[in-house]
Amino acid sequence: MVTRQRVSIFGLSLPVTVETEIYRPFEPTVRTRSAQETEAAGGAALTAYLASLMGQDGEIRSTLVSSRQTGDVLRVTLTAECVEEIGRTVPLEAAAE
Repeated sequence: MVTRQRVSIFGLSLPVTVETEIYRPFEPTVRTRSAQETEAAGGAALTAYLASLMGQDGEIRSTLVSSRQTGDVLRVTLTAECVEEIGRTVPLEAAAE
């Protein structure tokens, strides 16, 4: 992860940028999942993402998770029915006579 921060003194930007790079070493491991495990994990991740996109008044009524495998690739699809109140109440003003 790389972050860059411009340097300023008393509100004046200097032509200097501090760049910080963070390394996290790890050993990759191979893990094999069944199609059912992957579909369940993908469906849970997609449902959580959809819930994060819904507003305060939003509601997820139903979800359907499906998957299709082509070679080594498993594509997980979430189909959902959502209801969200996107309108707002505005009082009507009386017509000027």
